[in-house]
Amino acid sequence: VPLYELVCVGAAAGVSTAFGAPVGGVLFAVEELGSVRSLSQRALLLSFAGSFTASFLLKGWNLYGVNRLTFFALSTPTNSPAKEWHAWEVSIFLLLGITGGLVGSCFIRINLAISTRRKRMVEQGRFWFLSERAQEGLCRAVLEIGR
Repeated sequence: VPLYELVCVGAAAGVSTAFGAPVGGVLFAVEELGSVRSLSQRALLLSFAGSFTASFLLKGWNLYGVNRLTFFALSTPTNSPAKEWHAWEVSIFLLLGITGGLVGSCFIRINLAISTRRKRMVEQGRFWFLSERAQEGLCRAVLEIGR
């Protein structure tokens, strides 16, 4: 079994155990590791097997005496009328989500601009982040240090 397939199985088992979602663990592994290289049917089946085995072992062994699929849970009991968040906090959650989306969009645009400039400069045989004068000065400084 290739190493990247074992990493896929381990990631699926870890995520499914941490969040109590066996299918979610497999989808995470396929999404993250499948974007780097194509995964075979064997890797997918092994991920399913590892993910479900890890989840069922965690529930079967009942390590913490809570009989759940997760290592952690919310601190409020289910029969309590109190919630972990209040209704007015939804506006803050929405604001954080919109801000995160806008910042992510700006980051992607800046990253694309830098990547295009870097490729263009590399084709010209120059460092992409330094002007021609800065490159000459850097080379002279490095050569002078060697003396």
